[in-house]
Amino acid sequence: MSRFFIFLISVFTSALCIASSSIDGWWKGRVALMPIVFHIEEHGDTLSGQLYSPTQTAEPIPLSHISIAGDTLLMRVDMLGVTYRGVVHNQPRSIKGTFTQGRQFGMTLTPATESDARLYRPQTPQPPYFYSISDVTFTNDPLTLAATVTTPVTTAPAGAIVLVSGSGSQNRDEEILGHKPFAVIADFLTRCGWTVLRYDDRGVGGSSIGSHTDTTFDFATDALAATRYLRRDSALKGKPIGILGHSEGGTIAMINAAEYPDEIDFIISLAGPAIKGIDLMVRQNEMIAENGGIHTSPARRDSLYEAFSGIADIADTDSLKQFLRQKLASLSPNPSALENTINQVTTPWYHTFVALDPAEYLTRIKCPMLALNGLWDIQVEAGPNLQAISRAVPNATVKALPGLNHMFQESASKAASFNYGSIQQTISPTVLDIIADFLVELSRQRK
Repeated sequence: MSRFFIFLISVFTSALCIASSSIDGWWKGRVALMPIVFHIEEHGDTLSGQLYSPTQTAEPIPLSHISIAGDTLLMRVDMLGVTYRGVVHNQPRSIKGTFTQGRQFGMTLTPATESDARLYRPQTPQPPYFYSISDVTFTNDPLTLAATVTTPVTTAPAGAIVLVSGSGSQNRDEEILGHKPFAVIADFLTRCGWTVLRYDDRGVGGSSIGSHTDTTFDFATDALAATRYLRRDSALKGKPIGILGHSEGGTIAMINAAEYPDEIDFIISLAGPAIKGIDLMVRQNEMIAENGGIHTSPARRDSLYEAFSGIADIADTDSLKQFLRQKLASLSPNPSALENTINQVTTPWYHTFVALDPAEYLTRIKCPMLALNGLWDIQVEAGPNLQAISRAVPNATVKALPGLNHMFQESASKAASFNYGSIQQTISPTVLDIIADFLVELSRQRK
C-alpha cells in the first residue's frame, strides 16, 4: 500500500540577483525533526537550486524561485507551498530563518555536503554478490515484463520464489523512499540457496505499459506468468516454486494459490490484506488518523463505511463521483483536495480492490503458507487479517511481529513507525530469518 507518498513534484527554476557573500554549495537543516537539504548554485549573476527531503524521496526538487537581497535569502517551491526566508551569517557560516509549508517552523541552515542529501540504507546489497544475476524478460501476452533473476552458484537451487510488490507502480526492487526491500529479500534468499525473480510492474522500468483499467486480477496474471517462466528452467525441474507478496502482492499470492493449485507450491504473505477491502480501507483510514492524534467518531466511521461501500458497489463513474462529493464533503473541507481524492478512488483498480473479498480464495488454499504482519502496521492491521487467514487456512504458519510496521521495519515507537523514509533499516532481520526457517521446513517436508 503505497499510494500516500508526497514530495515528488518538478517545477521550473528562476533566480534574481546575488549578494556579495557567497551562498553557493550545500546547506542542511531540520523541520520537525525531518532533514531538509538545499543545493544552491551560483551562475554569474543568477542563482538556481534544488530542495532535498532525503527521508521522503531520493529525487531533488527544483526550486521555482531563489533570490537574495542584501543578506536576506528567499527560496520557494510553489507547487509544494514551500517558502524559506532567512538571513545569511558569515561567522559562523549559517542561514537563520523560517520554513513555511502551511505552518511556520524556525530553521537554521548550516554548511553540508552532498552526502547529507543521500538516503542511508545500510541493508541495500552491494557487490560482490556471490551468486549469479541475470536481467531477463518474460511475457504475459501481450505484455513483456522485465525482471532480475538471482541464482545460487555454489549449489543447485532448492527452489524458486517470485516477488510481487504492493499497490502502486513500483520497480523490481519495490523501491520506496530509497529503500529496496525486494533487493534485500532477493539477496538474502539467494544466499540461502533459492532462485529469486523480481520484476518491474507494468509501465515501470523495462516492463510494458498496461491499461488504465488494470486491476488486482490483471496483476495476478503477471505473477503467474513469472512462475511459469521459472518452470521452464531445467535447473528447477521438480523443485518448489512459490510467490512471496508484500501488501497487495500478498493478496495476489493468495489468489494464484487458490486458482492454480497445481502451479503454486507455496506462498508467503507479508502484510497481505485478507479481509474485505471495504473493512480494510475503513480501518486503515481510522488507524492513520489515530496515529496523527485524531480520534475517529462513530459518525465519521459511518461516513467512511458508506463511502467505501459506494466505491465497491457503484459501477458508473460519474454517479460514484457525485455520491462521494456528498458523502465526503464534511470529511474534507478543501474542495480541491476532495476532488483529487475522488479522482484517485474512482479508478477500476480502486473499485476492484475495495470490492475484493479474499475469503473467496483463502478457503481454497491447500499449499504451505506463511503469513506475517507487523503489530505496528497502520495500513494492514495485523489482528483481523491474520485471524482471517488462520480461520480459512488452518495449516498456515501465522505470526504477528511486535514493533514492526507495514514495511516490516523496526522503529522507536508506533507513532514514528509510519515515517518509513526516516528509518534506516529496510526490513527487520527477524522477518528474513522467519522466511528462511519456513523454506527450510518446506524443503524438509518435500524430501
